[in-house]
Amino acid sequence: MKSFFNKVFSKKAILHKHNLIKIKIKNKIFYALNDVSIERNSLSNLLSLKVCLFKKKIYTIKSDGIILSTALGSTAYNLAAGGPILHPSLQNISITPIAPHSLTVRPIVLNDNYQINIQIKKTKHKNKNKSTLSVDGKRYIMLNQGDDIHISKSPYQHYILRESNFNYFSILKEKFNFGERG
Repeated sequence: MKSFFNKVFSKKAILHKHNLIKIKIKNKIFYALNDVSIERNSLSNLLSLKVCLFKKKIYTIKSDGIILSTALGSTAYNLAAGGPILHPSLQNISITPIAPHSLTVRPIVLNDNYQINIQIKKTKHKNKNKSTLSVDGKRYIMLNQGDDIHISKSPYQHYILRESNFNYFSILKEKFNFGERG
C-alpha cells in the first residue's frame, strides 16, 4: 500500500473515470458498473423485446434476453454472449442479444448519452414469458409482459486508480489469450 500511495503522490498513478448505467423500472432505480441483463426464466419461452433509442424503435427481437454493457463490463457476460470488447476509456453502451432467434440481429454499440428503452412485448403465452432483470450479475426484480425498462447514463461515476504504465491489452492477453494464435 505504501509503495502505491507513493506512486499516487509522485503522479505515477492516474485516476480513470467510468460512467455507470442508470436503470429505471417500476418506479425503482438501479445503477450498474458493468452490465444490466433481461433474461427469460428457465421455464419461459423466448422473450419478445422491443428496443428503442430516444423513443424510436431500433428493432424487436425474439431471444433468451438482452445485455446492456458498459466498457468495463464488456469483457464479462457481454463477451460470453458474443458481444464486442470495448476499451475502458470509451463512454459507450453495447447492446448484445442473448441467443437471438434471427441471424440478422447483431450486437450494437451506442454512445452512453443515448436514452434506451426496452419493452417486454405481450405474447399469447402470458404465464410462460416471465423474465428477470439482473444488475451486475445480481437478480433484482421479476419482470412481466408489458414492462418498460429505461436505461440511460447515470449522474454518478466510478473511479479507478491505476499505475500510469497500465496497459489494458496486456490484461486481455493475460486473461483471455487475446491476440494469440490457438
